[in-house]
Amino acid sequence: TQPDAGTHPDPGMPWKLSSTPVHIRRPTPGLGEHNELVLGTILGLPSEEIEELMQRNVIGNEPLSLRQRTQQQ
Repeated sequence: TQPDAGTHPDPGMPWKLSSTPVHIRRPTPGLGEHNELVLGTILGLPSEEIEELMQRNVIGNEPLSLRQRTQQQ
């Protein structure tokens, strides 16, 4: 179960391993959940640049349609 999206049917893993069972250990990541880790920590973008990308709606942690609706209110 994904905390934001709920529970959905899952076809399972796209591969089968004969001697190694595969188990899903955690839910899929939420939208934008790893933006800071990937952009900041791994790629080295400064926090100001990440914030600018958020302000320009290039990245975010909620669907663009919700962000635009919130900005209009």
